[in-house]
Amino acid sequence: MGDPGGSVADLVARARAGEPRTLQAIDTAAHALGIAIAATANLVDPSTVVLGGLYTSLEPWLRAPLAAELEQRTIAQPWSPLRILPSRLGPDAAVRGAAGTVIRRVLSNPSAVLRRLAGDGH
Repeated sequence: MGDPGGSVADLVARARAGEPRTLQAIDTAAHALGIAIAATANLVDPSTVVLGGLYTSLEPWLRAPLAAELEQRTIAQPWSPLRILPSRLGPDAAVRGAAGTVIRRVLSNPSAVLRRLAGDGH
């Protein structure tokens, strides 16, 4: 059935080239993602969902199928449409967030971090 390996860049390149199997796979994934987002939106009623990670790169192909699922499945959609936006941080958003958490911890209490490092023998 094909090699599931490869990078997100390879997937995007195949989508840009209009490869039918790639586009069908992305469409299928988009519908499943739309169902999951709609279920979550029906519980917590956000105004916006930000697509991060690999979804940022795939957003152009995800947009229409996601919108179709949200239109059909989100209770508040008629009077409060849910916006889907790609992250401005791109595919590195999670890594940047993790790094920010560590940096905040160090800046908020540097002596505790230094004591911990000294105690670990590093």
